[in-house]
Amino acid sequence: TEYSENEEGLEGSTSVDFVSLLGGWEAQSKDGCKEMARHHCRYRHLMDVWRDRFPGRFFDISYEDTVLDREYNARELIHYLDLPWEDACLRFHERSEAVSTASAVQVREPVHTRSIGRWRKYQNQLAPMQKALAEHGVFPSSQN
Repeated sequence: TEYSENEEGLEGSTSVDFVSLLGGWEAQSKDGCKEMARHHCRYRHLMDVWRDRFPGRFFDISYEDTVLDREYNARELIHYLDLPWEDACLRFHERSEAVSTASAVQVREPVHTRSIGRWRKYQNQLAPMQKALAEHGVFPSSQN
């Protein structure tokens, strides 16, 4: 499946708010979906501004590319940062230190592809978000 850059708005917004989504869509208002989409659009606009002001200073990395070819993308990022490579970069899930973030469970498991396209399972519920993204030119309005 080809992953479109335009899908990142739905994929990322769904991922960011997935904890709320687990509580059921009744708890997630249409306004909340729209606001998450507007937030993503503001983020993309801000990043465009910074890229214009500082060309060549950003390392863009695709989530899908990263999980599909983790070592290559990890090495590219470490090289871009001009840091020495450490094999531990690929074994982050084996670390035992405490983690106190929303992704605390995820950092304890190896990289997986389960989240790619996850937003499609919630496409009907995400209609307000998709519409708001389309209104800002981030997601094609004809895509279903």
